Parts: sequence; structure tokens; C-alpha cells
Amino acid sequence: MRSRAKVVNFGIMYGMGARSLAQQMGIPLAQAQQFIGDYFRAFSGVRRFLDQIIADARRQGWVATLLGRRRYLPGLESAHGGERSATERAAINTPIQGSAADLMKLAMIRVAHALKARMPSARLLLQVHDELLLECHGERCRRGFGSREDRDGGLLPAAGASGRDGGTRHDLVRCPLIRRRGARRRATGCS
Repeated sequence: MRSRAKVVNFGIMYGMGARSLAQQMGIPLAQAQQFIGDYFRAFSGVRRFLDQIIADARRQGWVATLLGRRRYLPGLESAHGGERSATERAAINTPIQGSAADLMKLAMIRVAHALKARMPSARLLLQVHDELLLECHGERCRRGFGSREDRDGGLLPAAGASGRDGGTRHDLVRCPLIRRRGARRRATGCS
């Protein structure tokens, strides 16, 4: 069920047509067409948002992320329909996923500065989607940061996993950085 929901939400959002939706979900074409129509009737704001992105991209020749990074889109003027459609999908994708990447970069910079100031032995190890994996040593890592400033600043690690690497103990801390609607745990916390 979750994989089908992802196909629908991400596919339709990024311009998947009825034929592709029908194929990926294993449903008849007419049902896929009906589903897409129903989706945009239920979420008319999404349709307006996507249409506005395309209109702005055609007018300007580019789209931008929240932090102003631009992606120029000469393919919007292409006489070839396939190229034009692919460029429209890129125009929609860039402000959404590009902005998410910008926000993650800012979060990583902030976390790195906070770690340097508060836990010099800790380091960013890995970023996956909306989470950072930190490596840190010692009791403070296992205890978490704990101050109000750390919590409000999005740093509240608690040990997620422990292990040994060449005889040295290390703790890995998973930090979700983006608040999800209905999330039970605080998005600024780590586990």
C-alpha cells in the first residue's frame, strides 16, 4: 500500500501521465485517468502550484530553489514534445527537491558548527534523505546534548547504535531534521 501511495503522490506530482500510472499500478488506463482527475480535484492547490511553476519557468526561462539557486531550462522552447515534457518535469522537480537539498545543506552546516563548538570529537558521518548520521565518542554522546539551546537548535542526540572500530568505542546517532506532519517524536530529536 505504501509503495502504491508513493507512486501516486510522487508520480502525479512530477507529471506522470495516465498511461504510466496505469502500467506502474497495474490498473486499466481509464481508471488511471479517473484517478489523476480525482487527485487534482481533491488537491486543487497542487494543480495550481504546478501550473504556476511551469508558467513562471516559461516566462523567465528558469526556476529557482528557495535559496535562489537557478536551473535554466532551454528545453521548454523545444519543438520536440518529449524534450519539452521532460524539461517541464525538471522545472517542477527543481524547486521542490532542490529546495530540500538546500535546506539539508544548511542543516549540515549548522550541525557541523554546533558539533565543533560543543563536541569537537563528533563528526557528521552520513546524510540520507532527511536524516544525518553522526559519529561521536564518550558519555556525552550517549547522554545527548540536553541544553535548551541544543534542543531548539535541532541537536538532541541520544545513542542510536554503539560499536567498536579498531578497539575504539563509537556511537552512531541518527538525527531526523525535517518535521513530518503527525510525527510522534520531535523532528529535532535524534535516536
